[in-house]
Amino acid sequence: YPPATYRGVSATNADTLYSGAWLDLSEPQVFTHPEINNRFFTFELVDLWMIVKDSVGTNTSGEKAMTYLFTGPNWQGEVPDGMTHLSFPTQYMMVLGRTYALNTPEDLAKVHALQAQYKVMPLSAYGKPYTFKAPPVNADPGFSMTEGPQSAILALGTEGYFNLLTRLMAGPAPVPAEDAPMLARMATLGIVPGQPCGMGTLHPAVQAAL
Repeated sequence: YPPATYRGVSATNADTLYSGAWLDLSEPQVFTHPEINNRFFTFELVDLWMIVKDSVGTNTSGEKAMTYLFTGPNWQGEVPDGMTHLSFPTQYMMVLGRTYALNTPEDLAKVHALQAQYKVMPLSAYGKPYTFKAPPVNADPGFSMTEGPQSAILALGTEGYFNLLTRLMAGPAPVPAEDAPMLARMATLGIVPGQPCGMGTLHPAVQAAL
């Protein structure tokens, strides 16, 4: 259980244990969980825009064991039998699981045993022996990976911030179709997915404001 001093998130649950995973959907990923009887559990599924695309567990899919196929933008393929397909509009997504637990050694042991059965693997490895190997991490993504979010964003500067935005919108976080009107308004300011956004390209009124 989290202590009262925990500040990792603003309002952590006090009666569930968490299970989290960031997934790269450049290859489809398979997520499985066992049957879980008489115990609340849920897996919140969030895209890179921090939109909850789905939530599976007690309140939606029930207690039975389930196998899900998560796919990214523009994926074309056949969904294997026995899998529930959930499509995501961004290359990356997060699985945020919560499993009810009593704060006793006996119940925590039961929940830990369930958590050990929560599995994620690439579709190409499904049904085969698989051991997770962490992929290489970009040592210089263009922003700090150690500073707090606000400090890291401010350190980008105005030009760096908008260049990062347009790069992400043209790559791992495509703009949803329903945001087309906003995208058109941004284009009038010189903010276009995939295009550098130097100060000189911004609308004169924006440059003056900055």
